[in-house]
Parts: sequence; C-alpha cells; structure tokens
Amino acid sequence: MSGRGADSSHISNISLRAAQHMLSIDTAASAHRVPVTAQTKKPPRPTYSEIGTGLIISGAFVAAILGFIIPYWNTGARLSPLDSTVYLQHTTPIIPSGGDHSRHGHNTSLPNITIFATGGTIPGQSISPTNNGNYDLTASAQDLLAAMPEIKTYANIQTRQLSQVLSTDLTQQTLLTLQRAVAAELAKQEVTGVVITHGTDTLEETCFHLELTINTSKPIVCAAATRPATALSADGAANLLQSVVLATAANGRDRGVMIIVNDKISSAFFAAKNPASHANTFYNAEVGTIGYFLDHRPYFYFTPSRAVGAPYLDISSARSLPQVEILYSHPEQNPGLVEAAVQLGAKGIVFAANGDGSVPVGVLKAAEVVQRKGVVVVVTYKVPNGCAVPSGIAIASAHLNPVKARILLRVALARGMDHGRICALFDRLRPDPWTVC
Repeated sequence: MSGRGADSSHISNISLRAAQHMLSIDTAASAHRVPVTAQTKKPPRPTYSEIGTGLIISGAFVAAILGFIIPYWNTGARLSPLDSTVYLQHTTPIIPSGGDHSRHGHNTSLPNITIFATGGTIPGQSISPTNNGNYDLTASAQDLLAAMPEIKTYANIQTRQLSQVLSTDLTQQTLLTLQRAVAAELAKQEVTGVVITHGTDTLEETCFHLELTINTSKPIVCAAATRPATALSADGAANLLQSVVLATAANGRDRGVMIIVNDKISSAFFAAKNPASHANTFYNAEVGTIGYFLDHRPYFYFTPSRAVGAPYLDISSARSLPQVEILYSHPEQNPGLVEAAVQLGAKGIVFAANGDGSVPVGVLKAAEVVQRKGVVVVVTYKVPNGCAVPSGIAIASAHLNPVKARILLRVALARGMDHGRICALFDRLRPDPWTVC
C-alpha cells in the first residue's frame, strides 16, 4: 500500500504498540501500590455550589492580574496613574517612555510646541456641512484642540491667538508681530518647534517672509485648510495634527519653514497655491514636495538642506515694511500705472511680466524713470512657474514668482539695502549666478 493509506496503517501500528507499552508499565507498577485500607477514606467530593464559588474567585483573581499586566505588555502605550488618558509614543523623534502625567495632559517626556493662530479657513464654522464657502471664524485655537484631544498625546501644546481673520486681510503689523513672537518662542530652550495656523490664500507669502527673517534650526510648520471645520471631509484637523507631529520631529530640523496640506510637506521657499480650491492646494513647481505623511508620520525625500542662495535678513527691529506693488503685465499696459504706484507710496515695483520677463516698451521706460528716483524694480513671470531673466534696467527674480519676489524685495528694503545689494541678493538665488549686477 502506498500514499495516504500506508501512512494511516503505519500510524495505527505505532499507536497500538504505544498503548500496549503503557499497559505493561501500569501493570508492573500496580504490584508496588499500597492498598487502600478500611481506615483510609477518600476526601469528600465538593458540591456544585463549592465548585462554582471557587471558579468565580479564581476567575476574578486571574482577571485582576491580567487587567494590570496587559496594558503594559508590549503595547508601546503608557497609562496615566491618575486618569485613563493614553499617552502614545510616536517614532520621530523617539520619546522616552514614562514621565510625569498630570490630569491636564502634561507629560514631561513629551516635547513642547507652541501654536500661533491667525485665522483662515481652518477654524471656520459653516451653516451646513455641505456649505464650504460661507463660514464664520468663530472657533479659537483652543476650540480646535478641544475637538481633537488626540493631538495632546504627541506634545505639550500652548496656544496664542494673534488674529482671527481671513489671510487676505492679514496686515503687516500682524505679520511683524508673528515674526517676533515666533523668533522669541524658538529662542526658548524648552520649545521644540512652532506651528502656525493660517489661511491658504496668502500662506505662501507669510511663510516665505518667516523663512527670510527667522534664523533657527528648529521646525516652523504652517497648517491650513481648504474646507471649514464643520464641512464634510474637513481637512484642517489632519493638517493641524500632522503639523504638530512634524514640529516635534528630529528629521524636521534644519529645513526652513514648511507647509503641511493634504499629507504633503512643502518648502515655503518654493510652495505656491495652485489650484485655488482643491484640498491639494499647494504645488512646488519643478522642485517638488520635500516629504509626505504616512499614518501620521513624516518621511522626507532628501536630507536636511536649504534652498540655494536662501538669505537670512534680520529685520527684528523693523516696526513697518516698505510698500511694494505688483503690476500685472499685458499688451497696451498704461505706463502711467508705474508713476501712479510711486505717487501712492511704493518704494519698490514688481512686474508680473509676460513670458520669462518681458514688459511693454513704454512701461519699461516708465520703470527706468522711477528707478532713477530710487525705486527698485524687479521683473518676474506671470505664468505658473519658470525663471525670469534680466530685462534692461529691471532686476530678475530668478525662480521667485511675483508674490515671493515682492516679499524678498520688501524685506531687503526694510533691511536698508540699496539697488546693487538687492540685485546681488536676487542673483544668488540661481544655482549658477549670472553676475549681472
């Protein structure tokens, strides 16, 4: 016989021989057993009620032991001795377990993060979950945190409400206040990083301003939303949570200001808003995103680095910023707009030019006139991305789009730079400077 039948017969024979062997052992051992005498009584058999009571007591004891051990056994979580809050360890950076857990959620083993709230869509409260365009900015930073208590398992969080406006209405005074407050907070040894909540409309401008004016290796992360907090599939909570995680991350240091939207990590030096209303509302031209989030953990494509030619311009003592206007180029543009901008107080003009930096001849002549009066003129491009080239008397913005060119020019003017130094500043933004200044 072969196959499965042969195997079954072989196993049966082995089982039979094993049973006979065990029987012979038991027979031999019985000769040495002590007989039970009449005086030897078996212990009384327990009643069913006694058995039940014993099982209940034993089960309670085992449950108590397991209830104490299981929460600490290979879970990576720590239970507070004072309440039922679970403090989850996150992996970037590796936070030591344990620590002093209080009823207020403070854990000395967690990093310290400060959130500066300025408004925008992220705290928006709409009249309907399906209405994403009509909303009020009634929720504070504290309200946002109260709605997502999980965020406090990643860091000890302090909030500061600097403003509560749409980002289009953010004034330069609020911007300078934010700049000084962030710099002062990051100067504190106990602070790991900073998060800023902001509207998406002018987020790239605020973040680029902070990139130029704050000198730190600590993470500065900007969070925003394209849908109000009450909307179906609101994106603000996830963006805010990931911003806090990134601000605590060791691999988030030395990367400049970063933007978190829709699981993507962007450099504030390159990010621009496009498209206008999608959840994935920031793109990074040819540079691409620098990292992404997966399961609320940050991953980067590159080691920490900064953009070529990225300057640090100290304007901490500035109480105002010079006026810089953007003029959008088109055929038959009125050259009088250049002089009008100067008459209204402009100290600098940025042309959102055609192609890679061309403006109508009449406008260029008007720009030459105001430049002789000390007004600095920069030319950039109005297309989504590219690189502006020098055009006559105007300074080329390199890869900076119009709004970023305006920010850099304004900060440089606030620093007291003249035309030659500003030209050199923009020129260094190219990997291989053209040295046209």
